[in-house]
Order: sequence, then C-alpha cells, then structure tokens
Amino acid sequence: MTRLGILLTTMLVANAAMAQDPIAETEAYFPQQLSARELLVYCASGALTDRGRQRQRYCSGFVSGVEEAIRLAMRVDPRALGDICPPPSERARQFTDNYIRYAGRRGADLDRPAAQVVVEALRDAYPCLQ
Repeated sequence: MTRLGILLTTMLVANAAMAQDPIAETEAYFPQQLSARELLVYCASGALTDRGRQRQRYCSGFVSGVEEAIRLAMRVDPRALGDICPPPSERARQFTDNYIRYAGRRGADLDRPAAQVVVEALRDAYPCLQ
C-alpha cells in the first residue's frame, strides 16, 4: 500500500467515525472536498455556540486524523514523511493550534486540500532534528 493510500484510508476511517457527530447531519464534508480555508473556518469557530463547538471538534478530529495517518505511514516506511517528528506526548489541541497558526499566515494558499496544508503545518511545527 502506498503512503498516499495509507493516509487516505486513515482519513476515511476517521471521517466515518466522525459521522456519528451531529455536525455530519447538518454539514457533510468529505476530506477530498474540504479546502484548507474551510477547515480554518471550522478550527477558528467560537466555542460560545453548539455549532461552533461542533466545528471545533470536527477540526480537531480532522487534524488528529492526518497526524495519525502520518505516524502510521512512518511506521510502514520511515522515509514516507520522515521530516515530520511530533513528540509522542503532543495533544490534539496543540496540533490544531499549529494548523491555525500556519493556515492563518499571510500568503498561505488555502484553496488547496485541507489534508495537504495540515501536513505542511505539521512539517513546519515539528521538524526532525538530525
């Protein structure tokens, strides 16, 4: 199985698990359709409303799913994405915060697939120290 296949399989499994969340009933998004801009809107939603909290959970689950796919790909082939080295103790919220910072930078191309920009954000936040 290729690295991309592993990544996509993991993301689809994560998306299916998140389908249990009420947000899936109101706004169905699929990873291959979600832009980095849309994900950033979800991540930056306010926590004062139920909808905002649902969007934040969706964002956190999406980013965590990409991060888990990276870890799995590296376990199968250490060279797959060997330039991303998040600490094992890092929490999902920290991954999400790193995505928000990266995607919120001036000049970030947010029309690309969300998963691609999440990988870039994690690569930027967690470079491997040689």
